[in-house]
Amino acid sequence: MLNITRHHTSSYHPQTNGLVERTNSTLIQAVRAYSDKDQNNWPNKLPGILMAFRNSPSTQSTEYSPFSMVFGKEMNLPFDASVLPKDNLSKDAKHHLEEIISNLKITQDLAAQNIKFKQAKMKERYDINTKIPEFRLRDKVLLKEHVVPVGRSPKLVDKFNGPYYITDCGPNFTYKLRRCSDQK
Repeated sequence: MLNITRHHTSSYHPQTNGLVERTNSTLIQAVRAYSDKDQNNWPNKLPGILMAFRNSPSTQSTEYSPFSMVFGKEMNLPFDASVLPKDNLSKDAKHHLEEIISNLKITQDLAAQNIKFKQAKMKERYDINTKIPEFRLRDKVLLKEHVVPVGRSPKLVDKFNGPYYITDCGPNFTYKLRRCSDQK
C-alpha cells in the first residue's frame, strides 16, 4: 500500500541520502536545544521531539506532516480529544476506514506532486553552478578522509589523503585508486 522500497547507497557520500541526512540534522538540532548541560536527559526528550517532528508539515517539499502522509489524517493530540464533538466518535468503523484510506491516497498523490515540483526546482538551482568533474585513467587525485583517528581533534586532521592514481573508471562516477607512494 505504501510502496516502500530499499535502496543501497555509496559509503562516505551523504549526499546520496540527502533526505535522511536532513531529517537527522533537524532531529539533532532539536535534541541539542532541549537537552541539559550534562546531556543526560536527551533520551527523555526524544518522544516529544519526534511527536513534534511527525506532526509538523513540511514546508519545503510535501506540504503535509509525516504523520498525515502515513495515516491519512492529522494526529490526534491530547488537547484534541477533549474538544471533539461527541457525534464524531460514533462513526461506523467501515465507513471511517474507507474515509481514512481515501484521504491517505489523496494526501499521498498531492505530496508526490509537490515533491516532484520541489525536486525539479532544487535540481534547477543546483545545476546552475555545478559542473561534473572529468577524471581520466592515471589522473592524480586526493581522497577525502572521513574517519578521524581516536584522540585527534576533527578540526585539525587533514581532510584529504593521497595522492592517488586512478586505475579504473566505473559506472556512475566510481573509480579504483592506487596510492602513488607504495602502489597499494
